[in-house]
Amino acid sequence: MMTKTKADKYPQRVRNELRFRELTVLRVERAGAAFQRIVLGGEALEGFASHGFDDHTKLFFPEPGAAFTPPQVTEEGIDWGEGVRPATRDYTPLYDGRTSRAGLRFLYPRWRYRQPLGAGSKSGR
Repeated sequence: MMTKTKADKYPQRVRNELRFRELTVLRVERAGAAFQRIVLGGEALEGFASHGFDDHTKLFFPEPGAAFTPPQVTEEGIDWGEGVRPATRDYTPLYDGRTSRAGLRFLYPRWRYRQPLGAGSKSGR
């Protein structure tokens, strides 16, 4: 029988490997009255893990018409080089290891309620 310690009762910080993944939008769906869910998949999700309630992932949004060039990951951190750093947003992933798919929930702004579901979002890369 294992003995539990006080430390076992508290969340432990786990540092996941820093990787940049190019994923495919598999599905866009409404998730309740005020949210939209985007389901992502692809081979790049191999090795992805999200076990904590406070895990987060970043999405990078390059300028329209510009290609995304991932930065170099170095011992000192992330080096974006001379290029323009794209806008980023943090999201809590909803990861399903059985299907190897990740979902992200977005607040659906009130002004968008009259827009068709998925307006502005599309499947693909």
